[in-house]
Amino acid sequence: MRTRDCVLALDFDGVVWDSIDEAFFISCLTWEKLFGPLPAGLEPGFRAGRWLSRTAPDFYVLLRLLIEDPERDFESLSKDEFKARLAQEPEAAHRFDVTFYATRDEERTTRPQHWLSLQPPYPHFVQVFPQLREAFRDIVITTTKDEAAVQFCLQSAGIDLRVLGKGFSRDKAEQVRHLP
Repeated sequence: MRTRDCVLALDFDGVVWDSIDEAFFISCLTWEKLFGPLPAGLEPGFRAGRWLSRTAPDFYVLLRLLIEDPERDFESLSKDEFKARLAQEPEAAHRFDVTFYATRDEERTTRPQHWLSLQPPYPHFVQVFPQLREAFRDIVITTTKDEAAVQFCLQSAGIDLRVLGKGFSRDKAEQVRHLP
């Protein structure tokens, strides 16, 4: 099979875009709207635990764990333990989820340049994108992020791609199965 006959599915956060600063910023704004001020100094722990998080409810758990123990070792925490913690607080995680995406939309629409500055594309991806476009029949972003936010980011770098995001499904396997 030649690559020109294939569709390339790419994750967005951490693959195409460096979005950890935006995730932390929006998570903090969301927490403060819902629960009040956060203690200072949580960013290093958020970065260390980011690998456990896929969606906004996971960011809620990540912040909750950091508030309990700012020095928490996320390398020793399993994904199952992390998911179990999420299952302990479904209502709070759901409120966080809804507010997180509303806060992201608000930041994107009211302060678009600031919002974009928190999440640059990976320079190497932008550099190789023209070659990828030539090499594959199609390129699609599969993400648990909202489609409008991803499209806004891509357009800021002059990149036009189809996006399957949380509006379609938060299950990336289902997103990939949908590809032609």
